[in-house]
Amino acid sequence: MKKDTIMTKVIDTQTKYINKLVKLTESDILNACELIYKSSGKLVISGVGKTQSIALKLCSTLNSIGFISIFLDPLNAFHGDLGVVNKSDIIILFTNSGETIEILKLLKQIKINKNKVISITSDRFSSIGKLSDISICYDKIIESGKYNIVPSTSTTLMSIISDVIIATLIEKSKFTLDKYACYHPAGSLGKKVTKVKDIMIRLDEIVVSNENETVLDSIIKMTAAKSGCTIVCDTSGKLKGIFTDGDFRRLVIESKSVNPLKYKIKDVMNNKCIYLFENCLVERAYEIFKKNGIWGIPIVNKFRTVKGLIDIKTVMNE
Repeated sequence: MKKDTIMTKVIDTQTKYINKLVKLTESDILNACELIYKSSGKLVISGVGKTQSIALKLCSTLNSIGFISIFLDPLNAFHGDLGVVNKSDIIILFTNSGETIEILKLLKQIKINKNKVISITSDRFSSIGKLSDISICYDKIIESGKYNIVPSTSTTLMSIISDVIIATLIEKSKFTLDKYACYHPAGSLGKKVTKVKDIMIRLDEIVVSNENETVLDSIIKMTAAKSGCTIVCDTSGKLKGIFTDGDFRRLVIESKSVNPLKYKIKDVMNNKCIYLFENCLVERAYEIFKKNGIWGIPIVNKFRTVKGLIDIKTVMNE
């Protein structure tokens, strides 16, 4: 039999307690989320030591789904920062032992204003657990690793409980991707939820040619606008194709005895161009740019009426 490694011991220890979480904490988490959802105030979150990092993450994530939250440092609280706490606010406290001196002192002060308090701890009958309105208790645990002293299992459980709170609130509040895009417009996550219509170059800022115009007409427009392409439309504004400066160079090479500027644009355009509907996500545009090696994509509405253009530079900067 293979000897247990440090890694397997850590995972086995933590898995043992993770598997107990549903039975121990689910009903209390649901009650806590109900309290949060119905609250008219903000969330004030606190912790010290290693739990402070988890408290900060929960605070940040709650803000990203529309639940206004702040982190309150227990030390600074007693030097003026308690002024941020309103009577309607809900307090969330992280403490493994339930006896953390700084958190207990903060809790007693906060209870003067009768704020509702949610604690996340290992001991429901600890001083902090008993003073809380809702105590989400994962029970006594053994920390991973030697000596059972370094916060590990406890911080993992707190982190999971935080994630369940977030997931539950997303369900309860009917949170949408559109809302998330407003709160988180940048980075790779932003690409997943931002629509192309929100970052595209608008119709009045791009070069558009009627399909019956000549190549000369279009080249003049493109040159004046310092644009590398023109979007070709019919008289109703529906997309018919695209014509790029690369298309023009190829046309010049291929047109041996004919003046390429006299062609109608509809006869030489790319009429099988890639386009996107305005409600498509930026992530989709990003995938198309990577796969096809193009730099611009026309954006249309459901009737294929041109609304704008999205270019690779804009997408990469998101």
